Amino acid sequence: MATRDALKIAVTSPGIHEVPLPVGADVKRVQVWEDGRELPVIVSGNTVRFYATPLDSPWSAARVY
Repeated sequence: MATRDALKIAVTSPGIHEVPLPVGADVKRVQVWEDGRELPVIVSGNTVRFYATPLDSPWSAARVY
């Protein structure tokens, strides 16, 4: 993954999140990861949708995808 482009998405509330993809993104290679597991995603046009949950931690309320 170090040689690929990546986005960090901070999630603070549970639910389905929709994120716009950068111009020129290869929609066939879009992946979303949570704690080392790949999540199912729906790519539609230039957006990606996925279900995400925040952290329940005294140090942070956001989980980064």
